[in-house]
This record gives sequence, C-alpha cells and structure tokens, in this order.
Amino acid sequence: MKLIERDVMTVLPGKMAEALELSRKEMEVYNSLGINPPVKRYVPFAGSVDRLHTVITDTDLGSFASIEESMKKAQASPEMQEIFAKWQAICVNHVLELYMVED
Repeated sequence: MKLIERDVMTVLPGKMAEALELSRKEMEVYNSLGINPPVKRYVPFAGSVDRLHTVITDTDLGSFASIEESMKKAQASPEMQEIFAKWQAICVNHVLELYMVED
C-alpha cells in the first residue's frame, strides 16, 4: 500500500521566510540521512489573510515499513531534533494527514 503524507502548517505572522528556510534545511538533513522521499511544497499565491501564513507539504512515504525506518533515523538525528524544536517555535497549528493512494 502506497501512502502520502500531507502536512498543513500555519506559521506565525512574520515567520514565513524562516519557515521556508527551515523546510529547506529539513530536506537537506533528510537527504543526508538517506531519506529521499519525493516532496512537493506549496505556499499560498493568493487568498484570505489567515491562509497566507501556510506551508503545505505532500510527501510520498512509500510503505509503512519505509515510514518506520525513516522515523527511527530522523528521531536519532540531533540535527532533526533541533529542526523539530524550531518548527514548534514558529508554528501556530500543524495538521498531519495520511492518505492511501488508490491505484
């Protein structure tokens, strides 16, 4: 079964540039750990003011087994722990959704 993770993060006003830089660094660390899932990142182009501080990320996670392996690597990484802490400081809300891909 193929899984897609969608993260919808609402960022504090004035922290969008920091969020995008943190997202870039997060992907660099994932890649250095050998975690290379295909990722698509979206930011609002237009819309209501409350939605302009949003970062949406869709990640192709593969299977449950690959998720477990990736999580273990990320949780053991001091760099990822630092990045996770920084996200907590700039995110107002974070919704994580898992989708099963229909063939």
